Amino acid sequence: TGLFVRGGDNDQNLFLYQGLPLYHVSHLGGIFSSFNVATISRVDFYKAGFPSKYGGRISSITDVMMKQPDFEEFHGRFNIGLLCANAYVTGPIVKNKTAFSVGLRRSWLDIVSIPTLAIVNAIEKKKGKKHIAGYNFTDFNARLDHIFNNSMSAYVVGYYGHDNLKIGLREFEGENNSYLVGPDGKPELDDSKAETRFFDENTNRLSWGNWGVLGSFTYRPYIGSLNFSAYYTSYTSKYRQERE
Repeated sequence: TGLFVRGGDNDQNLFLYQGLPLYHVSHLGGIFSSFNVATISRVDFYKAGFPSKYGGRISSITDVMMKQPDFEEFHGRFNIGLLCANAYVTGPIVKNKTAFSVGLRRSWLDIVSIPTLAIVNAIEKKKGKKHIAGYNFTDFNARLDHIFNNSMSAYVVGYYGHDNLKIGLREFEGENNSYLVGPDGKPELDDSKAETRFFDENTNRLSWGNWGVLGSFTYRPYIGSLNFSAYYTSYTSKYRQERE
């Protein structure tokens, strides 16, 4: 993630996922791999001397090839980690003719961080502050293969990947505070009866990701092979600031 090759910027690298171009594929901070490893069979990386089929790029080429679906039997894998989970399943629709594979991955950093955020906010409450934070990503991969005969085959690939980041601060002050007598005879603030008056909330939201679909047809005559591909890919990045 976040490759910088021979002095080039990150956006000067070409990322291909089974021939589908993708942009800014790295997740936040490089903590997670850019792609669901369960769906990958091979990665070719070129830092110079690019083959002509890739066109012109300044820095590098990262060509990620998906696993071919299993045309004979169903199988898969499911992994749960501390920060994310992923699932992969493949199998035949028509045995030895049509097969599919599906991969799904989702992080839950936003969920596991809730207790930590609650502790921090409990401490900061006395200062009239509440921190707002959350991050998650989801990616989905699908592939459908069909074999027409010994010389003709085709496949369709779909990809979706999206990240969401939220960070902000709410500031307020307490009023109408109630006090209790503590064990040492000194007054203590009774938080259960304290009312708060809202002052200001500033939240920043950033989301980015790709989605795309690719169709490919391969014809293998007696000598060599011919491949025809068409794709559509879209990258979006949105930043929104909310102030109340």
